Amino acid sequence: MIVRELEKAGIPTVQVCNMTPVADAVGVQRIWKSVSIKYPLGTPQLPAELELAERVRMTREALKMLEQ
Repeated sequence: MIVRELEKAGIPTVQVCNMTPVADAVGVQRIWKSVSIKYPLGTPQLPAELELAERVRMTREALKMLEQ
């Protein structure tokens, strides 16, 4: 997976995915479980303002994993 190659090159990564067992099986170090396959960082059923706030929250949560 690309994530493993980036990590080997010294670039910290977080894999945002819904199928976490697959990412875990290939040895991804930081996995952030997304909401869905189709919209990993989105919730389109929310009103636009709330959806934007939710995307920002989810992105920040995933980025915090890089500090670990």
